[in-house]
Amino acid sequence: IWEKPACTVYVRESRYTKEFIDNHECFSLNFLKDGNRSTLNLLGSQSGRELDKMGASGLTPTFVDGCPSFEEAELVLVCKKIYSVPLPVENLLDKRLVDANYASGDPHVQYIGEIVAAYHS
Repeated sequence: IWEKPACTVYVRESRYTKEFIDNHECFSLNFLKDGNRSTLNLLGSQSGRELDKMGASGLTPTFVDGCPSFEEAELVLVCKKIYSVPLPVENLLDKRLVDANYASGDPHVQYIGEIVAAYHS
């Protein structure tokens, strides 16, 4: 998009991750090697506000080009934020999605990041 290699991510307003994305110029996408399903389940179901997710996950935090990453990642995309916008629930064409995903509020924010580097192990 906009003549740049890019990726799009969606993060709920309430997520601790959103604070990190909002407060930094870049973010990274980490694709873990096979065999990490339970780790991904832990990371996706617990909040870093209440749990030391890095300690509990067994992953090894590191930095790649100034962005947080994990040594166990098979692929890391380093992205520079270039766009963000809240996703208005009223724009959902299938209203069943509103009931199923936003009954208690907590909408998503869309971020577009320019992929500035990619690392494969």
